[in-house]
Amino acid sequence: MKNYFLSALLALTFLGCATHIHPLPKWWTHTPADSAQWLYGIGEGSSLDEAKQQALASIAGQLETRLSAKLSVRTQETNAAFDQYADRNIRTTVADVNFSHFQIIEKDIDEHKQRVRVLVKLNKPALANAWQQQYDKLATQVTSAEKKQPNQSVFDWWRKARGQLKSAARADSIAMQRSILQDTPQPSQLLAHLRKVIKAIPLTVKIEGDNDAINRRIIDLLDKKDLRASSCRQCALILRYRTKTDYEVIYNQQVATMQFFGQLVDDRGVLSESHWRMQGASISQRQVAFKAASALAADKITQQGLWKSFGLTKGSNGYYQ
Repeated sequence: MKNYFLSALLALTFLGCATHIHPLPKWWTHTPADSAQWLYGIGEGSSLDEAKQQALASIAGQLETRLSAKLSVRTQETNAAFDQYADRNIRTTVADVNFSHFQIIEKDIDEHKQRVRVLVKLNKPALANAWQQQYDKLATQVTSAEKKQPNQSVFDWWRKARGQLKSAARADSIAMQRSILQDTPQPSQLLAHLRKVIKAIPLTVKIEGDNDAINRRIIDLLDKKDLRASSCRQCALILRYRTKTDYEVIYNQQVATMQFFGQLVDDRGVLSESHWRMQGASISQRQVAFKAASALAADKITQQGLWKSFGLTKGSNGYYQ
């Protein structure tokens, strides 16, 4: 009798659990095949938005797989430079995909487990067209920045061209996305081309200053902008500055107050001016206080930015460089 009741209890327990089993919808186990018009993806999450994001991530994963397969087969006609660029940026590109023109066509809610499942379909031609419009807009901006106007100084042109590097990189990324989406080779090398154009019109730079620590820091910052300081006679840009240091004793410490007077000069004259100060202290010697003030001044130039330290404000394109 005891065994009978135990068996009955187990059966009822199993039956109770079975009532909570949520059947999976057919579209979840048999996802529709992709077509020329649509891409499909399924996703699951604790909310509708989370499930939708998972479905779109699934579609992005499909695109990444396609790109990997494409790049694994090399042909003589393939541009090697583009291959290398694509290899380096494959994951970044797919992670940056901005999907639009999609819709949730199926939804399943498991209330017991508080899970939501969705089936999403994405309109390939509509998305490709939207990406093409984005690309064309960015490419127009980049191409316009490449052209140096007759009355434009080299430094002004260089700053605006440099300001479009991110746009060029974004355009290349969009072109790659569209290429994967439509299975058509549409390589874009706007970034590489813009860098080549910038390099072809060199910005000659000279430093005219009286502080070794500051000079070294300026050289380092110029190097990060792919610029080199030189002793050119007619330079496109001159970073001119002087410092004045006063000393005083405060609380038994030697305090050096360094004033910085800076100018940016291009072939049209003085572009900007700046005046700021920095203090360094030492418990022993003036020379140590001077070195401290110099090091702090160099750090300020790094933190504030090279051009801004010389008084240059942001231009209409929003970039200092």
